[in-house]
Amino acid sequence: MNRHDFMTFHSVIVNKGSGVLVNGMTSDYTYVLTAKHVISEQNTVKKKDGTELIVLNIYKHHNDKIDCAIIVVNYQADVSQQTCSVGNLPNAAPLMLVGYPELRRDTNIEIKHQNGVLVEVVDNSFVLSGDGIPPKNIILGMSGGGVYYIDNDIPYLTGVEFGMDGEDETEHFGRLRCNALSFFDDIIEKNNLRPMIPSFLECFSRIKDSIFNFNVADLSNIEELKSTLIRFVDKVVEDGLSPYFLMQRYNSKLLLSEKNNHNLKDRELWVAYCEFLIICLLIDTPEKADETYLEKLDENRRLIYYASNENWTRKLQDILIYAQSVFKEKGTLIVTSPQQNASLLPHPKTLEKVIEDISAIPQTGYDFEIDNTYENLYRNFIITHLQALHNHCVLDKEYDYKEMKIKEKIRFFKGLYYEIIK
Repeated sequence: MNRHDFMTFHSVIVNKGSGVLVNGMTSDYTYVLTAKHVISEQNTVKKKDGTELIVLNIYKHHNDKIDCAIIVVNYQADVSQQTCSVGNLPNAAPLMLVGYPELRRDTNIEIKHQNGVLVEVVDNSFVLSGDGIPPKNIILGMSGGGVYYIDNDIPYLTGVEFGMDGEDETEHFGRLRCNALSFFDDIIEKNNLRPMIPSFLECFSRIKDSIFNFNVADLSNIEELKSTLIRFVDKVVEDGLSPYFLMQRYNSKLLLSEKNNHNLKDRELWVAYCEFLIICLLIDTPEKADETYLEKLDENRRLIYYASNENWTRKLQDILIYAQSVFKEKGTLIVTSPQQNASLLPHPKTLEKVIEDISAIPQTGYDFEIDNTYENLYRNFIITHLQALHNHCVLDKEYDYKEMKIKEKIRFFKGLYYEIIK
């Protein structure tokens, strides 16, 4: 679905106001984030298609001055929000408020998508300046609606609107006050609820059907290989590793840019990490996938996520500097990104130029020389791309796999990956 359909799907009517559906790390219930003043003694929550959700519980923020609340409703399996902290947004970030104005409740176009820009952030609240300077009567009923940051046509939930900016109508000027998601995290923490994150982060089993989707010419050539690789997920789960545990362990070290922490909740990252982990486990053959194994793995191989379609080698300087920060002398860094035509390794000319740039350390005054120590260090790193690895080790060899028995296929698979990532 496109971004408008996505935001519409996750928007709900809460009494005379609005709300937004959000995942919790559970399949027992789903959250509706809204404004506190929207809540009444008897509460009704409806989706756009008229489906009424079952209200299980209501939690209001303990601070009377903070206008936010969470309604716990029956589990909604199709909810798949991605979130972003307002503190990470650029100046004048494009935002969109989605909700149900009272003026439209009896029309065929109930929902409204109000464009705007970020103009002010104070503590955990922010102000959205609505395009067209919408007056209060146009916005009335949208309180509790989700506010999204639009980045590369992808909507990231970043807050919830609760009112106009200013006590008097003469100072509104189409400016809307919104609460950041951190206030809702306060509610969750205080009431010992499950974290407000995508449910797939709870267990690798929830994404195992998405891993190793090799785009081969004939799926039957690698069908047995793929099903065997997927079965290793059950062993990883049994050993106690989960996306949420790994996210807590590595945090921003999984990302090329620490500024984009919202990408830690990208499904693509965890599909890639699951693949990376299984490949490494097959190569290393530890008894158990646990913290002891992760400590050894960290010394030799790392996965890093870059959420961009651009050529990954354009970021080679940042990637090499990152490699230097996590490896002592040598190591393998595997980049994963949406780039479909990624090269397996950086071009030698690109690598040479980047190493020369970052090895040029000023010595005295304005003179500088190439530091051979740094140059040799960077040449000890192996830098490659996960999708390109799959292309090299599986897609280009699919007919070789076809003629092998399963044990031979796994040995062949391991050997091909090990040639590159050691």
